[in-house]
This record gives sequence, structure tokens and C-alpha cells, in this order.
Amino acid sequence: MDSVVYVGDEPALGDTLNALLHIVLNPATPLSQVVGHLGLPRVVPLIEGKNLRLSAFAVKIVDQICTSTDECVDTVLGLKVLAAFKFVLKSPTHAPLLKEVCLTLANIVSGPERHLQQVLSAGFIHELSDLVLKSADYSVSILTVTPSCRSRRRRSGPSQMHA
Repeated sequence: MDSVVYVGDEPALGDTLNALLHIVLNPATPLSQVVGHLGLPRVVPLIEGKNLRLSAFAVKIVDQICTSTDECVDTVLGLKVLAAFKFVLKSPTHAPLLKEVCLTLANIVSGPERHLQQVLSAGFIHELSDLVLKSADYSVSILTVTPSCRSRRRRSGPSQMHA
């Protein structure tokens, strides 16, 4: 994947990300073992990229990883994914990714208290509150997470993506 990112071959990168997405969506894939080999340091920056298709793949890969173990979420958070998510929340060109980003944030905060604290410390309450005022459909799930309903769950199947 590194050589594809460095060359800048967007069609090949899209195919690579699509393959990675299918790998992480496969219930038989041990995500905790895969995270170190996915090139995540290369995937996370693509969330903020100009190519919305590549950004969508990147968000979906990160989201699926965030449904795995707390250690996987720690790895993702260590890659500054929250900064990339803030970019998406503020970028009109990335509006199609809002729902998936909010779902990923919900997956992150459904784990241990330290994950919730990182999201809160990153200042997401203001951005999410603004989204609720604009369109409650995207953000209400993250704002209604309570300690009694926190549980990591694996969502099934990829949503449809258009080329």
C-alpha cells in the first residue's frame, strides 16, 4: 500500500482500500492482528483528502477497526483520527461522510471511559451539537451514549459505495 500512496495512483489506491475494507469487514478476520499490517498510518490521512471516494473507504476501514478491541481503538486514536474527523465535520465537501464519522465516534466512545474522555477533550461536543441543530439524523446516536448502554458491537456488511 505504501508504494501506491507514494505514487499517487488514485484508481489503484481506491482498489487497494476497497480490498482492505473487505478484509476488515470479514467476520473471520482477526482485526487485532491485522491492524499493525494495514498501513493505518497511511489510511487515516486519506480521510481528509480531496478524493471523496478514497476518504469514504478510509472512514469505513477506521470504523470497522473501532468495532474491534480497545487496543485497536487506542491504535486508531494514536494516529490522530480525531483531527481528521473534526476536518470532516467542518468541511462542506466532506458532508457525505458525516453519518459514517458520527457512527465511528459512537463506536469509539462505546468502549472504556478513556476513549470517551479523548473524544470530549478533543472538543467534539460543540461540533456535534451544531450538527444536531442542523440535522439530528447524523449525531443523535453519539450524544445519547450512556455508561449503561456502552457495548462494542460489530456491524454487518459494507454499505453501498459509488465510484
